[in-house]
Amino acid sequence: AVASSSAADKSAQAQLDASNAANAESRRQFDQQRADLAPYRELGYATLPTLKGAYGLGTDEENAAALERFKTATPDYGFGLAEGQRATEGALNASGVGLRGGGALKALERYGQDYATTRFSDWRTGLSTPAGMGSGAVSQGNQASQNYANAYGQNTRAAGDARASAYSASGQAWGNAASDVGQFAAYGYGKGWFGGSGGGSSVPYYLSPN
Repeated sequence: AVASSSAADKSAQAQLDASNAANAESRRQFDQQRADLAPYRELGYATLPTLKGAYGLGTDEENAAALERFKTATPDYGFGLAEGQRATEGALNASGVGLRGGGALKALERYGQDYATTRFSDWRTGLSTPAGMGSGAVSQGNQASQNYANAYGQNTRAAGDARASAYSASGQAWGNAASDVGQFAAYGYGKGWFGGSGGGSSVPYYLSPN
């Protein structure tokens, strides 16, 4: 009984140690994943206020800040606008229209508006890339959390099952030992080992020496 109970305890302890080691490794991998994804999450979070402002969906301060950020993020905006207007003027002069008529001024104004709209639209669309990276990092982080929780639960459940099995095996071993002692005592009583009258009738048939 002692040997069986000890073996069951050792088996349960080995399972518990393995479970703890598995949980530790799962946590290490989870922490590493979170650390690897952190820069992308931070990039996404930092982009959101500007993206909202670029679409006019933020506060007044965020909307104004987005326009200022556009100017900062596109330092070649003025150069491109000036070159485009110069090309437009050249085309008007080459066509003989010149720059004196109202049509020429409208053409230059329209070019400037179209250029600004296109550049701003491109810049705003470009903000979706880092925002999407942040969103993807959050999703991957959530999946990593779920995977860690599942692994932790499975490992802990396995350790609990092993411990319960050990308790059952230990109890069974001691129960069997107690039963053996009881049968041995009954046999001894029937033999008169303990000062009793003895006699075959007091001994169960399965313990009878015959």
